[in-house]
Amino acid sequence: MYIKANANDYVVKETRCQQHLTDPPKDKSVNMTIISAIQFLGNCTQPPRLYGVTRDKDYCPLKEQRVAITNARTLSSQPQLDTAGYTLIKTDQIKPSTNMQSITQQHVQQSLQLLRDHTGASDLVLINSVIRRSEQSPGYLKDGTTLPARFAHNDFGTGQREIERWVNQFATIRYDRVRHRRIATYNTWRMLTPPPTDVPLALCDASSLSPGERVGIEFHEQMPQSPNWVFEMSGYHFNPAQRWSYFPDLKSHELLVFKGFDSDASRAELTPHAAFTLPDCPADTLPRESIESRFLAFF
Repeated sequence: MYIKANANDYVVKETRCQQHLTDPPKDKSVNMTIISAIQFLGNCTQPPRLYGVTRDKDYCPLKEQRVAITNARTLSSQPQLDTAGYTLIKTDQIKPSTNMQSITQQHVQQSLQLLRDHTGASDLVLINSVIRRSEQSPGYLKDGTTLPARFAHNDFGTGQREIERWVNQFATIRYDRVRHRRIATYNTWRMLTPPPTDVPLALCDASSLSPGERVGIEFHEQMPQSPNWVFEMSGYHFNPAQRWSYFPDLKSHELLVFKGFDSDASRAELTPHAAFTLPDCPADTLPRESIESRFLAFF
């Protein structure tokens, strides 16, 4: 096999414990929709750009919108990866640990097996993993963690050029050797703190987007291991027709999976997502801590 399973040679357990969460909530008092603020791209007079370190060079005008966000657990049918661009899957619970490396390894191991089982990918490459803490956390921006992104975005761009960039940067084979294969990217996301969540993740049904709402954002990573690495991510203009939803009270055995780019144009890609403040969240709620990994998938 000429593509690495992941960067750290984690061992993947041969288990098939995943299942879709399709049962609607039994509590009829559960809110169907909440209203909260999400930021979207505003009017841009030049191409938007973001920098990982020298933030004074950023140009990305944002405009806050009040958005109706549906409780995805109340939907009559659950969102699917190839149509809505995201789904929720049950997996093993992560064993509690104060060691972030241990938590990351567990999450990556489970994600690799789940993606193989659920998507049929034959080769997977781990791009990276990040742990995020909400602004109310005592550990906010400490220990190498980062912040929740509160604007509608996707971590990837679209088209052959972007696919080639990511393959050449992270795979052990050049793009021209695999360009005949379907290539996609996936994010796997889960909560580490117990529910409720003060800053949940909202996702937009990719099938509800209209042409022109996505805008490419030039992102300059500026990390020590790749100081000149530049790629395109996606920002979005607001449209009331967009269908946003979230899964309340996520536990660590529930895994959100959502799409980046996909070379198969018949499938959903570039799922917009954003963090938002949960209205009327109890004051004693533990601040959000979540983990997210990104993967290249080859079919």
